Amino acid sequence: MRNARRIWIYLAALAAAGMTFCAPTEAKLVGSGFDPTLFDGTGFFFVPDPPSPCLTLPDGFNSVNQELDACQGVALVSVTVNVDDQEGDTATLTLGSPSDLIIGMVIDSESSPVVVGMDTDLIALNCTNITGTLCDDQWFIEWSSGFIDPVTLFVRSCDGEFCEIAQFGDPADHVTFFNPEPGSLALLGGGLIAGWVARRRKNRR
Repeated sequence: MRNARRIWIYLAALAAAGMTFCAPTEAKLVGSGFDPTLFDGTGFFFVPDPPSPCLTLPDGFNSVNQELDACQGVALVSVTVNVDDQEGDTATLTLGSPSDLIIGMVIDSESSPVVVGMDTDLIALNCTNITGTLCDDQWFIEWSSGFIDPVTLFVRSCDGEFCEIAQFGDPADHVTFFNPEPGSLALLGGGLIAGWVARRRKNRR
């Protein structure tokens, strides 16, 4: 609950003050951009700052958000994915509410920002139909870090009583991680984080 409260207090202050980031260890949100075959998009991860140890973890892969992990409170707060099946159907996929299904984080203290990779579980996305029938299916996204940082999009389609989850297009083998501009941070905060904090508090009662 303390981590959730820090998230809300920080974003409220950020929206009011429009603060900027000067060093990697001051980062609160880390962006991720990707553009493989058939889809492209961005996702933004919240990473707690000191006194949380998240941004001072050792270089390489670190487990996060698990019960015994030092780093807690990492969350995916925003995703936008544009899908085009190249057969005339397009759709926009977004995150309904912040997700804490983040299981790992890759640190590189020589880079800016410090966070250069994320590992997540499958995270469900909302679908806004633009053309065609892509929104008849359910969509999921997953980050998986390593020597390269792929992002994979999955679609769950059903034929009668039989449903299956399959990879959609090629995974994004090269993913860019970056600090977002201050103006975009305020847009990502507010209601998204407030709803997430409220839900986490309710679940812990």
